[in-house]
Amino acid sequence: MLEQAISSIIRQQRSIGIQAVTATALFVGILAMLLGYQGTTLTMGLIMTGAALVIVNLIFVIILVSIPSYVGREAAKLTEPAAPKASAHQTASPWEMQHKLMEASGQWLPNRPTLTNGTLLYGALIMEEVAETFQAIVKVMGAYADSEDSAVDIECSRVNLPDFIIIRNHYYDNAMMLLAASKAIRGCLANQTYLWDIPRDLAEELLDGTTDITVVNCGFALATGLPGEMAYDEVAISNLSKRNPDTGIIDKTPDGKWIKGRDYRPPNLAPVLAQQHLANSWKSRA
Repeated sequence: MLEQAISSIIRQQRSIGIQAVTATALFVGILAMLLGYQGTTLTMGLIMTGAALVIVNLIFVIILVSIPSYVGREAAKLTEPAAPKASAHQTASPWEMQHKLMEASGQWLPNRPTLTNGTLLYGALIMEEVAETFQAIVKVMGAYADSEDSAVDIECSRVNLPDFIIIRNHYYDNAMMLLAASKAIRGCLANQTYLWDIPRDLAEELLDGTTDITVVNCGFALATGLPGEMAYDEVAISNLSKRNPDTGIIDKTPDGKWIKGRDYRPPNLAPVLAQQHLANSWKSRA
């Protein structure tokens, strides 16, 4: 906006200046030509003066034409948004980190849509992680329902107690069901090998599903006020520490689950939460 305003003003001034300079130069030039026929010394002086004025006026015109582009460039510098500061926290790419983990654990990474043991294993692991998240939700809801001031909490948050209990029970029941299904699937994979090409239309469905899982998972963390990005880095580093320090490979059980190496350290999420200052907003419950 500033650049446009300055350029507009200068264009107007340039137009007026050029008109004035042109009129002056023409007037002096014509006057000098008319008097030139008299052949007097005064006339010669006027002719020389007119020529000098024409030269000066031409220089002035050049300056007027050059000013807008220069001022426009300077105004653009002033109006350019400041470059964003680098974030103190740089989140690792989930895809790159997972690629490293899968290479370290000797998992196959097909270059085209293929149903593999890894496909079914990760499907089972999704069930397990979702079940553990559901269990955590049940614990949080239970902390309110079982406390002495639960009635006050529920009333303040406009929650209907019967619906509250139904929601909690659904999360609990589905957590148990998913855990059982995950365990059964992993057990069945122990002595089987899957290596099937996936048709294009079905590959699109799988791609849509796995992408939506990523989006929904990010939304869950954000909707719950959890620092998912920083937590991911911590968990990814912890997973890499599962590698066998002697071989650099992640050892696995027959059903494909990783075996923690001797240098393994569990993810420490408490500092991540502290960094986000969530600890200051927690309600203390005995």
